[in-house]
Amino acid sequence: MSEENSYLIPDDFKEEEITLEQKSNLKRYVTIIATVVAGLCVIALGLYWFITNLNQPAENFPVYFPVTIEQGTEVRKITQLLKEAGVVKSDALLYYTLVLFYEPKDIKASTYVFEQPLTTFAVAKRLAEGDFDGDLIRFTHYEGERVSQLAVRAAEVLPQFKVDDFIASAEPLEGKLFPETYFIPPTYTSQDLQTLML
Repeated sequence: MSEENSYLIPDDFKEEEITLEQKSNLKRYVTIIATVVAGLCVIALGLYWFITNLNQPAENFPVYFPVTIEQGTEVRKITQLLKEAGVVKSDALLYYTLVLFYEPKDIKASTYVFEQPLTTFAVAKRLAEGDFDGDLIRFTHYEGERVSQLAVRAAEVLPQFKVDDFIASAEPLEGKLFPETYFIPPTYTSQDLQTLML
């Protein structure tokens, strides 16, 4: 706009026009932000309800029923096993809880016995921290330990354990039985222990 034409538009009119435009833009931005915030709140509340519902103990929770997690089982497989056993409602929620909040490699291979129904988050914590049932026996297979030595020690703590049966079936697997500390029920047999250690 040339200088000669600019004197035709009063200065206060130009300022008022800019202010109205700014107000209109501001109103539009506030409406957009309010809509986005409201939408996010609705999504957050729905997600909270959904996760809270899935986090509740399963209806057919296996109280005092042993659930065995074997050494080397992948996290996805563990979560599926626990869902099939009725320990959790959602294997996906358990999986993401273990992956995001715990170290999946810390999941302890053992037989778990739950005294009461637990939420999915509590199950994840128990798996990661190794909070085992008090009636389970702590049994360690040491690296380099011979099958015959292992069998004698196991027979001392497991009443149903048969030394000869274990040696016969496990000796060909010597070196393949995973050295680890296991938490096992006192009712474990020689075959149960061998299966757990493979």
